[in-house]
Amino acid sequence: MALTNDEAQQFADQLIADYLAGVEPDPISVYGALTNDDQIPIGKHLVPRLTVALEAFNSGDRSADTVKLVQWCLAMEAQRELDEATRAQRKRDELRAKALAFGGNPVLAAQMTQISEFYGIPLPATAERLTNDTWQVQGFSPDDLFGFYLRFMAAAGWALDLRASASVPGTRPGTRYSSLVYGLPDPPRWVIIRIWDDPEVAEGRPAIQLQITNDDDPPVFDPLGMATPT
Repeated sequence: MALTNDEAQQFADQLIADYLAGVEPDPISVYGALTNDDQIPIGKHLVPRLTVALEAFNSGDRSADTVKLVQWCLAMEAQRELDEATRAQRKRDELRAKALAFGGNPVLAAQMTQISEFYGIPLPATAERLTNDTWQVQGFSPDDLFGFYLRFMAAAGWALDLRASASVPGTRPGTRYSSLVYGLPDPPRWVIIRIWDDPEVAEGRPAIQLQITNDDDPPVFDPLGMATPT
């Protein structure tokens, strides 16, 4: 049951009094341990008091109590940012775990531990970087990789743009070139995942190329895999 308004005000007054008097435990920890139902009414009384201290400090007040309350404000803001960053990282980790669970070939999915700088799209742990955006893969077929990215990107919330995506025969018999284009709308951003048996790299060892763009319009499919987004 949430605190009444009077109880919340008393709690806020006591928090400030304890903090200024140096009474343990740390009031930031005490406030953080409260449920959301209690934090909200207490915050309604606590925030105005801290705001007054900030305004006094900005006006030149350097009294001991004012400085301490400003330090408390800064500590609470730092803790808030840390909590938000922790929650965001937890969400990213959970999303990646769910996406990997839809990765098709379970052996391949278990090895997708190399995180690229292209929106965190994973690569096989043994992928060898050839250029800034291209990797050579060993032990998995282009079909394995194609199936993994189809499932992974969908599970991660990206939308496949069929207008710009295609899979066509490669330049040599038996080879294949695939280009998957995924987008997110707000803000507009596109990821291009190209997979092919590249005779210029090594026979039987597929290559992966990742590219990104923030253009409004999707990239145009290029069977040579070298086009830049329009």
